[in-house]
Amino acid sequence: FGGGGGGGSGGQDSSVNPAQAERNEELKGLAEDRFMRAGKVDQLFPMTWVGRGMMNLSIGRVDQARFFFETTLRQCGQVLPALLGMAAVRYREKDYRGAQEMYGRAMTLFPEKSGGSARVGFGLACYKLGQVDRSKSAFKRALDMDRDNVEAMIGLAILDMASLDETSRDFRQRSERCIRLISSANLVDRSNAMVQNHLANHYFWKWAPVPGTVEATAGGAVVKGSQAMNVDTGDRIRIGQGFETVVVEEEGEHGFRVKDAWKSESKSEFPEVAWDGGDAGRQFSY
Repeated sequence: FGGGGGGGSGGQDSSVNPAQAERNEELKGLAEDRFMRAGKVDQLFPMTWVGRGMMNLSIGRVDQARFFFETTLRQCGQVLPALLGMAAVRYREKDYRGAQEMYGRAMTLFPEKSGGSARVGFGLACYKLGQVDRSKSAFKRALDMDRDNVEAMIGLAILDMASLDETSRDFRQRSERCIRLISSANLVDRSNAMVQNHLANHYFWKWAPVPGTVEATAGGAVVKGSQAMNVDTGDRIRIGQGFETVVVEEEGEHGFRVKDAWKSESKSEFPEVAWDGGDAGRQFSY
């Protein structure tokens, strides 16, 4: 997962058209002018320093942003926006432990006002430090506080998908839960590129008929095909709509043994096959 911690990328976004880029530069100039005027009125007003820090961070001036946030914290004490801004600066500098510490301080001092976004930042820092369980907990807490937090939805879905075990009995249930989470994020923000990418990966799965039929016997773990079936050990298969398992080994001519026994009555079915794009293995439905 990328990004996080707040702030822009520094440089002009290639997706912005020239007219919009010119307008952005005009607005940036107006903002800088207003901040300068505010500073002349009251040099120690914290929100002027915080505003200038956020503006500099958004355009990639990390050193300048750090100066304004640090000045605010030094002169005015523990101001929440300055704590979050400093956390974002440290994240951008790849000081993930420092970012974690600043987000943690903000959440401790301002447990409600820091909101779900601070938990997302904390979760991203935890992930970068290899603390996956803490990262998941942070994303869950962010959703508890803000059920429409898209970043928390995507972060939690990605971490859950990464921990899926295709041989587990609850693989299908857990994977569907991840997709529902991403779909919910899409309802909130249809312009989020990461949401669209993960939905595209999901919808890329296509089911197609496979010649022949397969026969499953009640209580048995051997599936027999009416002709040769292109399945390998470790492939995940589905028979009917409610039975999913994994191929363990080939069994006789046109047959294979599966991990779980067929619990329904004996039956013969027409098979279908699903390809997921080639990166995550094959899935078969019969």
